[in-house]
Amino acid sequence: MLHAQPAVASAAGEDAPDAPQKRETQLAGWEFAKENREKQAGIIGADELTRKRESTLTAECALVGVALIPSTNDRGARVYVVTRWALCKELPDLDSVEAWLARVKGGIA
Repeated sequence: MLHAQPAVASAAGEDAPDAPQKRETQLAGWEFAKENREKQAGIIGADELTRKRESTLTAECALVGVALIPSTNDRGARVYVVTRWALCKELPDLDSVEAWLARVKGGIA
């Protein structure tokens, strides 16, 4: 004789949020990365995080033939100069460098 099994409630409960969805666009990925950088800034020093990000972007630029040069403008503000072939462009921050590099690589920006 078969006995009915009692229903087992899930450990997460019915009010548990859905699992995170896969990010479908590169732009959403950038927003996700930006959120992560902001969270990490509290754990790792902001200066160390900026240096790591600069190093990573410098390497990514080099892979496609672009030079990334951290500099300061005539007002003393931190800027980034990117050069490729005969182009020299001043960008105000690392987010702008990422967006420009994505366009150079042929991605969405």
